[in-house]
Amino acid sequence: MSNRICFEALDRTIRDILGDVCGSKRERNFGGVTVVLGGDFRQTLPVVPGSGKHETISASITNSYLWNSCIILKLTSNMRLSRFADTDEEKERTANFANWLLSVRNGAEHSVQISNSQEFEWIRIPESFLIDPGVDETKSTIDATYPDLKSMYMDASYLRQRAIVTPKNDAVNSLNESVLDLIPGNKHVYLSADSVDGSDNMSDDLRGIYPTEFLNNIGGGSLPCHRLILKVGAPVMILQNIDQPNGICNGTRAVVTALGRRIIQVKLITGISTNKHICIPRILFIHKTTAFPFVMRRRQFPVRLCYAMTINKSQGQSLDMVGLYLLEPIFSHGQLYVALSRTTSPNGLKILIVDQDDLYKGCTKNIVYREIF
Repeated sequence: MSNRICFEALDRTIRDILGDVCGSKRERNFGGVTVVLGGDFRQTLPVVPGSGKHETISASITNSYLWNSCIILKLTSNMRLSRFADTDEEKERTANFANWLLSVRNGAEHSVQISNSQEFEWIRIPESFLIDPGVDETKSTIDATYPDLKSMYMDASYLRQRAIVTPKNDAVNSLNESVLDLIPGNKHVYLSADSVDGSDNMSDDLRGIYPTEFLNNIGGGSLPCHRLILKVGAPVMILQNIDQPNGICNGTRAVVTALGRRIIQVKLITGISTNKHICIPRILFIHKTTAFPFVMRRRQFPVRLCYAMTINKSQGQSLDMVGLYLLEPIFSHGQLYVALSRTTSPNGLKILIVDQDDLYKGCTKNIVYREIF
């Protein structure tokens, strides 16, 4: 998922450092140091804000001068699935599921003619994976992903094993609020302190154009919400690298155990420090984007509710139960495959698709940029 510019900057940096010791190292990629990269071009690619297909492909390392020097090693076994298949019947079903995932990943799954676009196809999801939307799509997805929530909401292993994934942050926020309302306990509301960075070169007059109320509405990505609502027992995801050697970093999930005015206590449920209790203070986030002519400062707890998470944020997670909430189709390369492949078993995948037409019931968009391969 890293932009090729990051690798090229690292390459030049190592060449400069080692070149002072041995001049010939300046002419070798990464100064002659062996660098191991891990990734899958059939999953999500580098995120380039406001870009299209060609800009995204261009940002990939396959378009870097470094790529021709890479030796490619391929892994062929789906370890996430195979470790939980015991009986012959389970092994056969798991193998069929793994093959279906590969066809989705490669853009080889039989397509349904809905759109003539060459950038994506529509495929039909097997009926065994579909959730009946009923009257309330949100409730149906929550019930399928979090059965017995009211009695299990404090069980760390129950929360660690499941999550709802969806393409966009707006749907994530709505789902998290809906699930939080279902569990008992008092809500604690934490508001961020937002301001325009004083070190920026903006004049006071221009800074006044963007009031605090406007800054409060900025969100998305790795920036925590202005209005953070938590309860004891709620699962959260850490959004910042706090203590990497101990596994307390971006993407680590935890369960809230205590809520104070200026600090919250959580118990880690993923990573190398599972079951460890830690205290998290508010920290300062510096947010810079080309969408605004200023740098924003936000002081807030570096966590976000994670009953639901975006598909991009779920990459790397392994879950026993995945609820894929497709109120809208996916919108970028590899997203559908990433969402489908988070589960450790075909029994643990449930998908809600809002059908526009009975003729295309259970169909959803699959975007695969074959040029990247």
